[in-house]
Amino acid sequence: MNPNVRSLIAFNTDSQVITTVRSIGVLYAQATPLGGTISGSSSIMQLDGWNWEDAAVQADDGIHINWPRRFSWSWQTRQLGPNRRFAEQVEALKAFIREAQAYCAVDHSAENLKLRSMCDALAGDQQVYVHADLAKDIEQAILLGQEFGFKVVIIGGRDSYMITDLLKAQDVPVILGPTHDMPGSPDADVDQPFKTPAMLHEAGVRFALSQDGSWQQRNLPFLAGTAVAYGLPYEAAIQALTQHSADIIGLGDQMGSLESGKTASLFISSGDALDM
Repeated sequence: MNPNVRSLIAFNTDSQVITTVRSIGVLYAQATPLGGTISGSSSIMQLDGWNWEDAAVQADDGIHINWPRRFSWSWQTRQLGPNRRFAEQVEALKAFIREAQAYCAVDHSAENLKLRSMCDALAGDQQVYVHADLAKDIEQAILLGQEFGFKVVIIGGRDSYMITDLLKAQDVPVILGPTHDMPGSPDADVDQPFKTPAMLHEAGVRFALSQDGSWQQRNLPFLAGTAVAYGLPYEAAIQALTQHSADIIGLGDQMGSLESGKTASLFISSGDALDM
């Protein structure tokens, strides 16, 4: 549980990865810490900064929670089996949040940095990004948000197409993982990852497209192109990379579309940017 970790100060503006992904039109990134159950806070960075202070568009925009896995890999048996500590790990997460809730409710002479780092999220001033793929885990993440008053955003959301009614009713946005992926279960259609964006769009669920990693971001436009080939309207695919992304992270009034008063963040392409 490390909500006090900040990705902001680790952002490397001299990385060669940045020039690589900028060349394909990726102009902003959500720099996100990894690992653990609570990874820490992400920040929105523009990819043409001289240093991390210059690159920061929105510092500490949200806390990232990795929902405990229901299955784990055993190196002894070389098989995927049930995570016997799953319920314990979920309860440990809730216990930590309750402790932070109690901490944030009163003033303290001695500061606990880990607990204090949860205060903005508990007050509703910071979003909580929950990384979850299974439908039942997404449901539990939504319930967690209701229990503690979080503004929940689902990241990954592989099975989100199964629970579109719930996502729409609760107005929980999804930052989808890559469409260039294998189906999540033996029962899923072989092309399910390609179809999921179109299904979310059809159901009226707010979503954006994303790609984890660093240099992998150079494939981001092509994830949208594949979604178009499998039923997502072209304009909706563009919005899933621009306007909807900005809206979900809370910067829709500043960027994401070409409008008077917004940041002039754009690139020029000699062809269809979504076409490999």
